[in-house]
Amino acid sequence: MAPLATTAHDPRTAKALQLVAGAGQWLRLTDRETGARFYGIRSSDGQRTYRVTRDGCSCPDRGHRGVVCCHMLAARMVCEAAAAVEGNQARQPRRPAPAAPKSAADEARLAKLAAMIRNE
Repeated sequence: MAPLATTAHDPRTAKALQLVAGAGQWLRLTDRETGARFYGIRSSDGQRTYRVTRDGCSCPDRGHRGVVCCHMLAARMVCEAAAAVEGNQARQPRRPAPAAPKSAADEARLAKLAAMIRNE
């Protein structure tokens, strides 16, 4: 993938970075008819949700101006970051599974930790 062309002074870049910070709130959807995957990203006023991919967006900025809008830029940033993480995980050697506890005290500590995790 080619590097993203962004500048610190571009208002779309600033808005895209704000959107990326809230990427956990995005909807991850699949079109039933085509199988195409896309994000559902809310408008800044929260009244609309735009259908966004790396290459397209249903927002007015994209529709009227035909430019790469802040939603598309944010989607590209998230996709690039995910690809980088996946690439790093693929290159890292797998770690062996931890050894079994060696004593009753170790088993008691593990049982206590497991109980704490279940109660969170």
